Amino acid sequence: MARVLIVGNSHIAAVTKAQVRRVKAGSGADLDPIFLNLSTEAFRPALVGDRINPAIRAVFEREAGVPVVCLIGGNDHNVFGLLNHPQRFDFALPEESAVSFDPGAEVVPFELVRRAMARAMEPRLKLLELVRQLANGPSCQLESPPPVPSAAHITAHPGAFAERIPVLGVAPAGLRARLWRLHSDLFREACARLDMDYVPAPPEMLDADGCLVEKAWNDDPTHGNARYGERQLIQIAEWMRAVAPAPMAETDTGRGLGRGPDSQPATEAGGMRRASQP
Repeated sequence: MARVLIVGNSHIAAVTKAQVRRVKAGSGADLDPIFLNLSTEAFRPALVGDRINPAIRAVFEREAGVPVVCLIGGNDHNVFGLLNHPQRFDFALPEESAVSFDPGAEVVPFELVRRAMARAMEPRLKLLELVRQLANGPSCQLESPPPVPSAAHITAHPGAFAERIPVLGVAPAGLRARLWRLHSDLFREACARLDMDYVPAPPEMLDADGCLVEKAWNDDPTHGNARYGERQLIQIAEWMRAVAPAPMAETDTGRGLGRGPDSQPATEAGGMRRASQP
């Protein structure tokens, strides 16, 4: 069973749910994941000035040498453009030869959008850098899920966007897909600078337009569901075999890592979760 530290913000939920499902089904023996959810109170804020939260550092010190899988950030493109901007805009990626622009939008230069997205992502990229410094074993960042193409689904499951959707409306899927690709490119470039692996979204989870396939939609506007998380777990296992082919021995579990009664999956206070084998 290969031990792995999985650290991330809200996109970690799909992987966590998928692992719990696997354990309940009696599978999942290939991975022994420790989930560090940065959205929980014990690890917030993740950044204290320009330093990482000491509680996060303590987890990495306790799990020294364990491969690290990151799902850091992953929603800046949604904040940036899930809804129509009051001054609607559109843009083209450099590799695109033909784009069907939003007819009601102003077409703006790619570099302008790139600079604005990079500024919005600075805290997440700084966090990725600090996590990479703490990881003294192999590390990677998983690409965030592509956008849900259906405006109807987003409107029916608005989440944090509930108050603004009636006012602004959901942005066109083509624009949202381009923003996601730009966001992914910026993370990919950061990983290259940091000597981290970058794992693209599972290709079978993308439709012909580069959006999330319906079977992977969650009951919110921005995340993949447990089925999407199951496919990510396969990717994690494949990555683990590539970077650490020898099985890693399971280490001591009596250190507050969440092994519950009768070895059922358990959640500890502070966001540390271990989906244990039954």
